[in-house]
Amino acid sequence: MSLILFDLDGTLIDSEIGITQTMAHALRALDVEPPGQDILRSWIGPPLHASFPSVLGEDPARIDLAVHHYRERFNEIGWSEHVVYAGIGELVTMLSVRGHRLAVVTSKISDQARRIVDHLPFGHLFDAVYGPAEGVRSSEKAALVA
Repeated sequence: MSLILFDLDGTLIDSEIGITQTMAHALRALDVEPPGQDILRSWIGPPLHASFPSVLGEDPARIDLAVHHYRERFNEIGWSEHVVYAGIGELVTMLSVRGHRLAVVTSKISDQARRIVDHLPFGHLFDAVYGPAEGVRSSEKAALVA
């Protein structure tokens, strides 16, 4: 059978609450008022180093500090603040039963992504989880898929 790749955020799970609350936390830790929910929602998906400059400017040290604050909260609680989309568990199970190999490819750090996938009721059906390693600033999806 074939290999089927899934994204994590916005495909398997609705992670808006965890991600946007954690982004807001990171900005507040730097005494910056976070933008509105619509802006924070638009940051879901792209790497943090691509999103934070729109509010923090192009100061690499400040962006790195925001990412650090983000990762602290995300590792503590943000990773678990998500909802599995209705029907996705049944879909994943059906594809697995039909003999397809399943994997997750995400721009989320691989250790974080693995933790989330392992926590899903159907997470054991995925053969692999691909994401950038800790400390990687760029996570182009095409490179991860390759």
